[in-house]
Amino acid sequence: MTGSSLQELTTAIVAETTNGIVAIDDRGEIVLVNKALQEMFGYSENELLGQKIEMLLPERFRQGHVKQRGNFFSNLDNRPMGVSQVLFGQRKSGSEFPIEVGLSHGKADGKEYACASIIDISLRWNRERELELNRQNLETLVEERTEDLSMALRTSEANSKFLSDMLTTMSHEFRTPLNAVIGFSELLVTFFEGAQSVEDKERAHYAAMINDAANNLLGLVQKTSSMSVISMGDLFANPVSILLEDVVEKAIARSIRSTGEKEFEIRWASSLDKKVLADEVMLVRVIALVLENAAKFSGNEVIITIGCEESPDGKVKLSIRDNGPGIEDGKQDSAFNAFERLNESGGTISGIGLGLTIARAYMTAMKGSVEISEQNSGGTLVELVMPKG
Repeated sequence: MTGSSLQELTTAIVAETTNGIVAIDDRGEIVLVNKALQEMFGYSENELLGQKIEMLLPERFRQGHVKQRGNFFSNLDNRPMGVSQVLFGQRKSGSEFPIEVGLSHGKADGKEYACASIIDISLRWNRERELELNRQNLETLVEERTEDLSMALRTSEANSKFLSDMLTTMSHEFRTPLNAVIGFSELLVTFFEGAQSVEDKERAHYAAMINDAANNLLGLVQKTSSMSVISMGDLFANPVSILLEDVVEKAIARSIRSTGEKEFEIRWASSLDKKVLADEVMLVRVIALVLENAAKFSGNEVIITIGCEESPDGKVKLSIRDNGPGIEDGKQDSAFNAFERLNESGGTISGIGLGLTIARAYMTAMKGSVEISEQNSGGTLVELVMPKG
C-alpha cells in the first residue's frame, strides 16, 4: 500500500470513528475535529476550527485547563485523563455531560500537536449514580435498623423484658416492602432528573410523590416501634461525651432525607463546638424529630436557626427555632402528649402526633429535658438541655 493510500486510510479512520477526535496546536487552538466530536458537542467544523480548546469545557474548568495544557506541551507523553475524577464537557447548548479522554501527541511540518480521543460516558455515569444512590439508601436503612435493635436490646436487658409483638412483627412486615418502594422510587427520580419533555416531568413528579409518601409511612412505622419500646418501661440510655456539632450534622442529614421537595435552610446562631453527655443514637433521633416537626409545619420554605449556650450549672442548651406559625401560649406542654396534633387534628399535614412524645422520653432517659418556649416573634423555639460532656 502506498504512502498516499495509508494517509487516506488514516484520515478515513479518524473521520468515521465513533470516538470524538480533536487536535490542537501549542497555542491551544483547534486544528482538526472529526464528525463524531461535532455531533457530540453540537458544533459545526467551522465553528470549532481556530477556537481555543477550552470552549468545550464548562466555564469553571477553563482557567485551570490552560495551565494543564501548557504542562502537557512542556512534557509530552501519551496518557488517559480523569483517572481519579470525572471530567465534564460542555455542549453548544450549555448542557454538561461526563466524558472520558485519552491524550496523545504528534509532529507535523516541524510543529507539535496534541490529540484527544473523547468518549461520552453519560449512560455509564447515570448507572453508576443510580447504583451509588441505592447503596447509600440501603446503608442508611441498615444503620437505622441496627439502631432500633440496639436500643431495643438495651431496654430489654435493663428491664428484663422481651420485645413486644408490635416491635418485632410490625417493624419487619412494614419496613421490608416500604424499603423496596423507597429504593425503586429514588431510582425513578434519578432516572428522570433533568427531564425536558412534559411527559417525563410529569413522571418525575409522580415518582417524587411516591417516594415522599413511602418515607412518611416509614417514619410513622419507626415512631410506632419506638413508642412500643418506650411503653415497656424505663428506657436505658448509654450516655458518653460527644461533640454536639457531629450529632446535629447527622440529624440534619436524616431530616432532609424525609422532608421531600421542601426548601430546607439551616442558619447558625452560634458555634456548636461543645461536648455533651448523651446517648448518641437517642440524641440524633431527638434532634431529627424536632427538625422534621419544624419542617412539617413551616410551609414550603423551611428556615431553621440552631444555636447553643452553656449555663453556669454545667448544662448545655441546644436551641432549634423554626419559621412556622408557632404554638399558642399555654399549649406548649400539650404538644408532648401522645397523639396530640393541636390545630392539625384532621388537617392536611400528615402525622400521628408521636414525634415530640418520643423526643421527651429519650431526653428524660439521658437525664436531660426538652421544652417549647413561648415566642412573641412567631415560629416555635424548642430547647434541649443536657449535661455537659
